[in-house]
Amino acid sequence: MMFLGRLPLALVFLVSNSAAYQPSTARAQPASDNEGPGPGTPKNANPNSSTGSQANPSAPSTLNQERDDAKAGAGLVPVDRSGWIAVPVVGYTPETNLQLGGLVIYFFDLDHGRNLSSIPVLAIATLNEQLRLELRPEVFLDDNNYRLWTRFDLQRYPDVFFGVGSDTRAEDKEPYQRSFLRAQGNFRRRIVGDLHGGLMSDHMLLDLDVHRSDGLFATNEYVGEPGGTSGAVGPTLAYDSRDHNHYPTRGLLIEASVAPYTRLFGSDYSFVSVAFDARGYIPTYSGQLIALRYALDATGRGAPFYLLPQLGGPDVLRGYFRGRYRDTTAEVLEAEYRAQLFWRMSGVLFSGVGHVGPSYGAMWGSSLRPAFGTGLRYNMKKPDDIVNFRVDFGMWPWTSDFGLYVAAVEAF
Repeated sequence: MMFLGRLPLALVFLVSNSAAYQPSTARAQPASDNEGPGPGTPKNANPNSSTGSQANPSAPSTLNQERDDAKAGAGLVPVDRSGWIAVPVVGYTPETNLQLGGLVIYFFDLDHGRNLSSIPVLAIATLNEQLRLELRPEVFLDDNNYRLWTRFDLQRYPDVFFGVGSDTRAEDKEPYQRSFLRAQGNFRRRIVGDLHGGLMSDHMLLDLDVHRSDGLFATNEYVGEPGGTSGAVGPTLAYDSRDHNHYPTRGLLIEASVAPYTRLFGSDYSFVSVAFDARGYIPTYSGQLIALRYALDATGRGAPFYLLPQLGGPDVLRGYFRGRYRDTTAEVLEAEYRAQLFWRMSGVLFSGVGHVGPSYGAMWGSSLRPAFGTGLRYNMKKPDDIVNFRVDFGMWPWTSDFGLYVAAVEAF
């Protein structure tokens, strides 16, 4: 996904191939026009429910074999759900000059489960010799009993630091260059029903290049100024009843993780990071829905400033520059209304509020930061497919600041 922020120029093209894939629910087609419909999975069926094909998660291979035998006996063949999406991007910001890049996503289905696997690749280069390469595969196996998410990120890119706390001033912002290599992973296995558990990992090597001799870094001491290595491995738990992982229309996603960063995992900094994220999707009528999100992140005081919980960016409180406010604790509540407009186009209205603080109790004495905005969605494939290209415009009251965001997945 890309944050193009304050753009005098933003030109985005969309290209997709003709090999269409089907929506997230596994479906089958008759082998010939003379054969009637067979026992395929209903469109909105939950494969984890007692009436679905995965009533007993402890015996997936037997159930998969029974499903395949039933399809073969009825003369049904699975629909090819693979496909790819390419989004070239041309943009300009004062920090980067002209930037050229592209996002390519390949979707595929290994076992005709509820969710599609994907491999997104992002590449961006600028005239200021800045570079960003990102690979983010997400793979579902064994009828969604196993989920592997990874992210590999290589960047030499500009950033802006506003300080730490809830009342940092915009005029104090300090530009700096950051170069890093980061590898993240999350492996989960179904425990029972829609409950999954597993391990997460996060490792990063970062170098900072500060240009000003009279800025925030020169006049204050922040943990993480030298850069260095951070590394963590910890437990993660998730409840996921969504009907689709890329564009859910109903269900819940509740995730929690604990990440201890220690020398045992190669980290120069010792602290613990705790994250909680809850999302709900409520269908209303005629293709409209309401999406809600609550997120709480907290770290210990030994965390480097660039790993502190923060507000802003393309996914969390759109309208603020990423990292506009950061501290050891951050809390966000967001809502989004999505509605079909015409053809493959749909629109959204979103709003949210968040705050940061040195602790959960102290955070409630800090200023609340509201944001709101609107956006458009373009359906990549057929009208019943659910992978959207999005353009969002977010802003926050009482200022002229805003953000323009372009991505091929929803913010939440």
